[in-house]
Amino acid sequence: MLLRIKFSARKAIGMAVGAAFLVPAITAPLAQDTDAVAVPVAEDRAALRCAAAFALASGADARGEPVPGYAGIGERGREYMVRTGARLTAAGWSRADVAAAMRDAAGQVAYQLPQLAPACNALLDAEVPPVQTASRARCVASLQIAAAATTGAEAERLRARAARLGETLRRDEGAETAERAIAAAREGMLNGRAGSLPADCDGGGAAPGLELVKPD
Repeated sequence: MLLRIKFSARKAIGMAVGAAFLVPAITAPLAQDTDAVAVPVAEDRAALRCAAAFALASGADARGEPVPGYAGIGERGREYMVRTGARLTAAGWSRADVAAAMRDAAGQVAYQLPQLAPACNALLDAEVPPVQTASRARCVASLQIAAAATTGAEAERLRARAARLGETLRRDEGAETAERAIAAAREGMLNGRAGSLPADCDGGGAAPGLELVKPD
């Protein structure tokens, strides 16, 4: 049984790391000197450990086995992994160096993910700052208000955008937190207390003055 568990963990590590790093940023043209062995400095080792932790946590979450401390990381964790790999290749690491270092790091952190979460989340916030919940909630609320103020295809488009962004917010922040933030943002907009609307709501572009629109 013990051997089976170890084999499963090794297989999961390989799959998670491979999926996370088979991206254009890592497969770009690299230095051709494959004889040199890359030796990570302390900062690189920390980044590699956290990149591996995010890959493993993401894989566990996809299997319905979320790891405590990694909720809501999603695309930010993947972006951190991509940036870590890209930074190492820019420093002259070969593709093989990056892959080997990631496998080594994953093997080291596989059974310590919850303990590493605080330090890795701090690095993640510094490297890939989170989109503020309040900003995304204002996007959702403004889209809902605008949808209520119009009809037809445009209303459907706005409702669909609000639903899509709202679902992302609920997944990242939790249903209760997201709904509370959206309700507060909606009330603030309807009562003229809203802050400025973010320039872009889920890539669809926010309409100028959207936060001022009120339903009839």
